[in-house]
Amino acid sequence: MKFEDYLRILRAHWIIVATCVLLVTLGAVVASYLVTPRYAASTRLFVSVSGASSTPDVVDAQQRVTSYTQLLAGENLAQRTIDALNLNMSAKDLAAEVRATSTFESVLIDVTVEDASPGKAATVANELSNQFVQLVSELETPANGGQSAARVVVEHQASVPDAPVYPRKKLGVALGMALGLIAGAGLAILRDRMDNTVRSNRDVEEAAGSEVIGTLPYDDDRPGRTASDQSGIGSSAASLDLRTNLQFRDTAHPPRAFVVTSTSRDEGKTAIAVDIALALADAGMTVALIDGDARSPHLTTYLGLEDTVGVSDVLEGDAPLEKGLQQTRFDEITLLPAGQLPPKPSALLGSEAFQEIMAELRSQFDYVIVDSPPLFPFTDAAVLASHSDGVVLVARTGVTDRRQLADAVAKLRSLNLAVLGVVTVVRARRRRLLRRFRSERIEE
Repeated sequence: MKFEDYLRILRAHWIIVATCVLLVTLGAVVASYLVTPRYAASTRLFVSVSGASSTPDVVDAQQRVTSYTQLLAGENLAQRTIDALNLNMSAKDLAAEVRATSTFESVLIDVTVEDASPGKAATVANELSNQFVQLVSELETPANGGQSAARVVVEHQASVPDAPVYPRKKLGVALGMALGLIAGAGLAILRDRMDNTVRSNRDVEEAAGSEVIGTLPYDDDRPGRTASDQSGIGSSAASLDLRTNLQFRDTAHPPRAFVVTSTSRDEGKTAIAVDIALALADAGMTVALIDGDARSPHLTTYLGLEDTVGVSDVLEGDAPLEKGLQQTRFDEITLLPAGQLPPKPSALLGSEAFQEIMAELRSQFDYVIVDSPPLFPFTDAAVLASHSDGVVLVARTGVTDRRQLADAVAKLRSLNLAVLGVVTVVRARRRRLLRRFRSERIEE
């Protein structure tokens, strides 16, 4: 995957990322207030060897430092300190709060004591250091009472700390935000990998192997409709782009009759069919809209008309074509409703009678647009497409499955049916996404 793909995923799933950042950061803030603060107080000890004046003597002192750091964190010294301060704790617990460190080839030892009380931490650190000075004196003094082989002095006393070393609230919040971002990004990528629906024009073109000829916003407040098919009457920039791409799709043989379909329902195919008709009508073209979806007709409701006489009635010889045609509120658009649901829609639509209807409408109108059922699981769309100049596929982001879209194109091409292109339908409220889709098309 390219860097741009990761950015696309993060933009598409920004709610997941933002939620993770917020929750983990809040958790870090809450934890920082619930956790008991810990304070650290430090002293510094200086180690010397009696009569040290040569390099070997200095090396001897440095070697002793390593052993002394172990003694400082031991339970023996801890018990001596507890007894001296009359502390109510075990030697093991106190030893766990002591840390002794020294740098390489140094005769200095830093002793740090942590505690929930800043005053206690300083008191224990100072007493522990004093007890260690006495312990070294006892260990290094010969039994015959001679001079001590080594000497330790407290070079720096511990002071009462002003701020806790844990939790560090600012650092905790920063780490919380970073971990939340990492977790959110990981979940977003996982969600994207598990989600097989198309999310962008690039997804659509990769799955379909066909060019995206238009990107229209979907109206969330009016399900089934695109944002440009309302009172704007198909004059939106997106609709005009789609109209232009269709008109100049094949300059030698421009498509004048085409089927609009999708892989499944709820992808906005009917809205796109109307949108194309409105855009063509806006250019002064006459359009015949045919509701070829007898199984679930929507065009009459969509255009505010009654589904009385329609395609099935004309095909069965119950009414002439002229009786089925209804003038819409747009002068340039005429509708042929679906009519009554026939027993075998595919057989009826594949008949010679339907071919004659198409030929008649071609002679009367500049364009003929057929709103067909989805390609799956029915064969109606493929049958209708055989009477047209090609198919316009509709893919809706977050709904259309990549594999189904690829299978749909493969099915049409296996039947030698022309795929004029794909129209991507995006949510109308995601205006930024729509602008990004358009810019993506320009860059490509």
